[in-house]
Amino acid sequence: MLEAETRPDLKNKVKGSDEFQTPPGFYSEVNREFRFNYDGAATAKNSKTKLFARDFLTEGIPDHLARMRVWINPPYGNIARDKWVPKAYAESLKGHLVVMLLPVATDTSYWHDVIAKHASEIRFIKGRVKFWINGAPSADVGTFASALIVFRPPAKPSPLSSMLGHIRPKALEILGITVSKQPLIRFIDFYNQMELF
Repeated sequence: MLEAETRPDLKNKVKGSDEFQTPPGFYSEVNREFRFNYDGAATAKNSKTKLFARDFLTEGIPDHLARMRVWINPPYGNIARDKWVPKAYAESLKGHLVVMLLPVATDTSYWHDVIAKHASEIRFIKGRVKFWINGAPSADVGTFASALIVFRPPAKPSPLSSMLGHIRPKALEILGITVSKQPLIRFIDFYNQMELF
């Protein structure tokens, strides 16, 4: 969803609505890979999955749900994003896979403090996402570039990774083993072109 309050240029065009939904074709392409079973930013009316969060920021994913594959297209206001991104990362540390659709805002603290340091992948999307409003395509496209941010849960240590953890990085380099904590960055353009501009 996109908060209309932060986009006065759109508020009048959508008659005060603050529910900007992910285009179905775009979501289908992403869902084909990740098979989401939980929507972290939805209402009963627009949820992409059977299970969805009523209050993700305060409650997160309920404790009785394990290893969820979470889709989040959060409100796009600056204050909202500052809260949603750290919360999504925190949920990934609990064992959940979290994928977020976000505007590219590399000038913000959450990009530097959370995404750049902790994201497993950053996928820049070619074109602009054309969001939906009240179940129908918007007449306008987003005024910003978008990216998919993937927070994967921490891997369970294997005997080999435990052994490698005790070896100095220089020794691993000599052996030709690269250990990196940098996110995988990709540029993608395979999403439904009808929903991009």
